[in-house]
Amino acid sequence: MKAIVSQIILSSFTSKVDGSLGFRGTTPELSTAEMVAMMDLQGKNVRALFEPMDFATDGKVEIKNPLGGKTPGERLRGVMYVAWKQFTAKKMISQTFDEFYVKHMERAIEDWKQQLDPE
Repeated sequence: MKAIVSQIILSSFTSKVDGSLGFRGTTPELSTAEMVAMMDLQGKNVRALFEPMDFATDGKVEIKNPLGGKTPGERLRGVMYVAWKQFTAKKMISQTFDEFYVKHMERAIEDWKQQLDPE
């Protein structure tokens, strides 16, 4: 797979709840081979450098957070939410998600505390 260098006009942005951005861009007219090379990157994690062509730059802003980087805590909360929805749909529980979350987090905390050496 080859790296691709192209001019792109960023045309729109969508802000996401997790603080990330989605965006659309437009390329110049591409040959079939160039289109295939560009489309081959769809769904891949790529490195991008956005540098204005018509203006001087005064350094770079480097974003160091990993892509799709939910924290482990955010991932756990998401899984717990899906479990709560499924349990609620099956009428296994009738509590709010906040109550469910606190109860199960407290249980997990206590389980971990039981494994610690007394100080």
